[in-house]
Amino acid sequence: MKLTRIEMFKDLSNMEQAKLLGMLTKLELPAGTLLFEQGDPGDRMFIVERGTIELFLNTEAGGRRSLALLGQWEVLGEMALLTGEVRSAGAQAAVETTLRGQL
Repeated sequence: MKLTRIEMFKDLSNMEQAKLLGMLTKLELPAGTLLFEQGDPGDRMFIVERGTIELFLNTEAGGRRSLALLGQWEVLGEMALLTGEVRSAGAQAAVETTLRGQL
């Protein structure tokens, strides 16, 4: 995985990339797997290595409103991690997906 493909990591040296990758766990998610819910603690971020993650909001009627589909090399969860706020949206694997992140 080349982290320099991701805007926020583009200026990292090879050594810095290797250190960061060493801290990230590979997560395999079957389609439909819930990664996190709106309101959960924002304590981790993830990089989509393969597949698609859907970001969504829960509606008052008990449904969901899709916000975005994130694909390869996109990052999610970074805002809650950096601000210490709870998750502003939920995230679910739209298809079989491989992520890199911290557990």
